[in-house]
Amino acid sequence: EKELLGLYLSQHPLFAIHPIVSPFVMQCRDIRGFSDGRTVKICGIVSTMKKITTKKNEQMLFVKVEDMSDSIEVIVFPNLLEETSALWKADTILAIEGRISQKDNDAKIICSRVKEVTDALLAHLAKQMPPVSSAQPVMAHVGAESSEDAAESFEDPVIVYD
Repeated sequence: EKELLGLYLSQHPLFAIHPIVSPFVMQCRDIRGFSDGRTVKICGIVSTMKKITTKKNEQMLFVKVEDMSDSIEVIVFPNLLEETSALWKADTILAIEGRISQKDNDAKIICSRVKEVTDALLAHLAKQMPPVSSAQPVMAHVGAESSEDAAESFEDPVIVYD
């Protein structure tokens, strides 16, 4: 429906996981006000990608990633793209870490780490959340996970902002 109408009529794909990931990541709309070079983590869905070939004949990506607040361009340089090429697919939900680049009055993220958001990663993050009164924990199914250890590879998910 997003491709056809330009917006989601039903729930946004991140709606179910938002309560779990939001304590650990920033919203895209909030990144625009931060200074150049600051490290941030976001969680979003890949909406568009543009692959280019560099002067050194290497592939790199310009990826539009959106969360429930906004979208932002993520730049994936060749060395990281070579290691993570299987993750960069349309409609994939990713946890992305990188530094802000404020060129031309437009914030972008230069990606340094990326992890697909899977059930194992969500379970890992849910365990780190502070207890909530008597409410039941919120869990969402986003896809099969091949290894329970996969959650550990996006280590230290808590971000401290000054």
